[in-house]
Amino acid sequence: MNNFEARPKHEFACNVGKVTEYEVKKHIDTIMVGMRGFSKEVTIAKWSDKEPAFDIRAWRVSERDGLQYPLRGITLSKDELIKLRKILNSIDVNCIDEYMSKDCEV
Repeated sequence: MNNFEARPKHEFACNVGKVTEYEVKKHIDTIMVGMRGFSKEVTIAKWSDKEPAFDIRAWRVSERDGLQYPLRGITLSKDELIKLRKILNSIDVNCIDEYMSKDCEV
């Protein structure tokens, strides 16, 4: 489910009394779609008065207004994204189960 295409700037209250403005500049891809309107999305997003950045975040679709609202996620600069890509490329995907075990060192 992707409600990002025709979306102007939006605001949401993330803490009591604190409102954050965000704008999804580009939707890159969807990692997963879960139950009850939850998804994990990869986007280029602008948060408040900061420069647009690479964003990996969970979103939920509101039953009230049908819009997607941001949940927890991570925002990365270009340099951070490059570093993360190098790290992920160094992981042998054939050994994921071993990496996840408590006895394995990466």
